[in-house]
Amino acid sequence: FNIHTVNGPVCAGCAEAAYAILQRRTLVQGWWGPLSLILTLWNSVANVVNIRTHRAAAPYVLAGPQSIPRPQVHVRDSASPWVASIAAMALLALIVAMVLTPGSSTPRDVQTSMVDSCWSETSPNSLDEVACSSGDADYRVSNIVGDPSQCQDAYMDAPSGFACLKPW
Repeated sequence: FNIHTVNGPVCAGCAEAAYAILQRRTLVQGWWGPLSLILTLWNSVANVVNIRTHRAAAPYVLAGPQSIPRPQVHVRDSASPWVASIAAMALLALIVAMVLTPGSSTPRDVQTSMVDSCWSETSPNSLDEVACSSGDADYRVSNIVGDPSQCQDAYMDAPSGFACLKPW
């Protein structure tokens, strides 16, 4: 994260140009770390406040009571607009890939990890998972089925069906 400032008196057009260039660079280059994300947002808001204060404090005034509108400043930065577009598209593609990629806990993983787990009956209608090596285990999951009638002794709801319980 770098902080760039423009010091000294500058004309209104130069200030607008510097603001546009620095704000664009900040938005393209400042999002690549967790702390820089927060600092970039903070810096962007501060830049907007500063340029609005500058615009309000320095009106264009002719000799006399007449004012003229602010000139349109067209700034051409050395970086092509395509660079900013490519960086934005890469960031968007990264976010989409993170959202669409399944995590480590897919239903198949839950089903596989539940088999051979041990459970203790803490109250008549409540089961808690416990270590099989402890003396507290009352039941062990033998398999996961789609229909509870396939379980011989007992069953409980599982994320992908019903867990058949065997006394332990």
